[in-house]
Amino acid sequence: RSADLILWATPVYYWLVPGQLKQFIELVNERRETRAFAGRYAAAITTSIHFYDHTAHNYLAGICEDWGMRYYGGHSAEMMDLLSPRGQKQLQDFAQGLLAAVETGAPTAVANAEVIRCQWTYTPGTAAAPLDQGDRRIVVLADGMDDSPNLARMIVRIVARFQRPVEVIDLRKVDIKAGCQGCLQCGLDNECIFEGKDGFATLFRDRVATADILFFAGDIRDRYLSARWKSFFDRSFFRGHAPSLAGKQVGWIIAGPLRQLPNLRQILESYLEVQTANLLGIVSDEYADSAQIDALLDDLAARGVAWVTTGYLRAPSFL
Repeated sequence: RSADLILWATPVYYWLVPGQLKQFIELVNERRETRAFAGRYAAAITTSIHFYDHTAHNYLAGICEDWGMRYYGGHSAEMMDLLSPRGQKQLQDFAQGLLAAVETGAPTAVANAEVIRCQWTYTPGTAAAPLDQGDRRIVVLADGMDDSPNLARMIVRIVARFQRPVEVIDLRKVDIKAGCQGCLQCGLDNECIFEGKDGFATLFRDRVATADILFFAGDIRDRYLSARWKSFFDRSFFRGHAPSLAGKQVGWIIAGPLRQLPNLRQILESYLEVQTANLLGIVSDEYADSAQIDALLDDLAARGVAWVTTGYLRAPSFL
């Protein structure tokens, strides 16, 4: 409350801040403590391998603006930059400009519109004829079903679209003791330091990595999905940089105002492209039209069966 300047200092993990910092942001919102940040200058300093730094910075800028802060901008350092005179000077120049802005009360521009959530109830209609997926394993991985009735109903709808059983995994019921620690002990043999101490590695290896068709389902919290989802992505790094979802058919089911968050859409799309998985599509409840959502979910399921049969993978784009 007494600060003139607040710095977000963080590594970039999987397109964003680490799950632990994401949880802190959620707690500030849940406890309505954003007033402690309002009016303060803010900036972000990050380290990474210069891979999707911009989506992490865009996210932090949006959070700062949501909280009424004066967001100055960010400095994105590659992890070896600070060992070079050029990298040191870049950071020093950024700091000088930042401190001068705070000292003089310089104005800051607002880049993000307020996120407005539409409150309505999705009511599924009569289910279409079920699809026979054969011996293909289909898994729905979800977080937020208890908080978002629309998300829970969309999951029920897509599960009913298949003739054979579909496994639905609630991330809240998986024993994930902590987010990624960034220790890189997994670099030797792809074994996390939490191996055998919680259920994440078993979940990922035995249930997620063995699926043919995956549906990732979540509700939007602030400008991303939940911190639980973020920890899931962070912890999956125990597989290293190898694309652990290569060749899989994957669809997103989202509750919340996705069209207002192009940064989040880019994260969802590019994550699968980098994984060399195939994006079936993204269905959200923001249309406020139950019949349209039914049709979109039915088509998402049909694409999964058709494309897993043909082995179709989209040609990679710039992402």
